[in-house]
Amino acid sequence: MFKGLGFAGFAIFLLLSTLLLSSAPGGGFVLGVAFAVGLGTVSLFLLNVGSCNPGILKEISGASNLDPRELLNRIEEISTVIRQDGLLALESKRKEIRDPNLNYLLKRILDGFEGKDLIPWVLNQRDARMEGLRDLSDSLDRFLSQIPGLGLLSSLILMSGVLSRPERSKDLIGIAHVFLPFLIALGVQMLLDSEIGKRWNEARTRMDHYYAVLEAGVSGIQSGMNPELLSDRLRARIQTGRA
Repeated sequence: MFKGLGFAGFAIFLLLSTLLLSSAPGGGFVLGVAFAVGLGTVSLFLLNVGSCNPGILKEISGASNLDPRELLNRIEEISTVIRQDGLLALESKRKEIRDPNLNYLLKRILDGFEGKDLIPWVLNQRDARMEGLRDLSDSLDRFLSQIPGLGLLSSLILMSGVLSRPERSKDLIGIAHVFLPFLIALGVQMLLDSEIGKRWNEARTRMDHYYAVLEAGVSGIQSGMNPELLSDRLRARIQTGRA
């Protein structure tokens, strides 16, 4: 579906680039170029990201909901409950936990699983999410690298049309206008590159902190660590990413 929309959008982009040849220089031409480049950019995004494994996109969507500080608060509560009422008190407390990973691990703890059985599961979940994030990042890098080519293609269409005219009219665009799509595409690439890079770093940091807290929290609960000591350890994980 995404790729079909991408091909359709790209075809419309080519059509618009051709129609711009009959435009008069001015604000209308600039808006037309901006719209064409914007449509072409969206088409490239759909063609690149739409080719990703749907499972990867689902994983990334789930990863965006990971909140290490919320997880830390839940683990602090659980640790305090266990300290006061014992491990069996987890059964009723677990039903209030919305985090599926923490809920799953608490159930396994109640079933008698040890840390050596649960920590590898946490690490595997983290590696799977990070691999999905890297795959998506590769698709976005390809998308960003193609944007200048999109603008260049539009500029070449305009240039060929302008140069093929038997005589140049002041009522139509001239040779100086044909480079505008390429310049706009370069600007779009720089803006998106900055924003996507920022989002990527935030997502990677959030994911690293989340799984670091999950790993340390499960280990601390199973070892009966003092709630205050466990809380300090988890906060250190969020600040440094290490124990």
